[in-house]
Amino acid sequence: MNARIVFAYGWGPEEEGRLSSLLYMVETATTMDMLAAVFFFADAAVLGRKGAFAGISQEIGERLDRLRRNKKAKLYVCEQAARRRGITEETVEDGMKIIGYATFLDMAASAKTVITI
Repeated sequence: MNARIVFAYGWGPEEEGRLSSLLYMVETATTMDMLAAVFFFADAAVLGRKGAFAGISQEIGERLDRLRRNKKAKLYVCEQAARRRGITEETVEDGMKIIGYATFLDMAASAKTVITI
């Protein structure tokens, strides 16, 4: 998938307001018929662990579930950050994929817009 817009997010689960804003922007982009990708890196990699979103709040968990099913949104977790936090392909949230920096940079370079939150 060549994303039209890529969101890079590095904040941990304690930043619920930032995470809510991110999810809202991704939902808006897909509603506008844009292909959107989210790259969770640094502290945000912990959000890739199964159940992490639901553990923040019911609303955040439900919004993630909608995005995971949305064909216009792709969710990625940074390989290096995931490895440092013990997150593997077996423990990553369903609908999320672990990718390396080279894949992210290639995706970002081919996107029309990259937003870092």
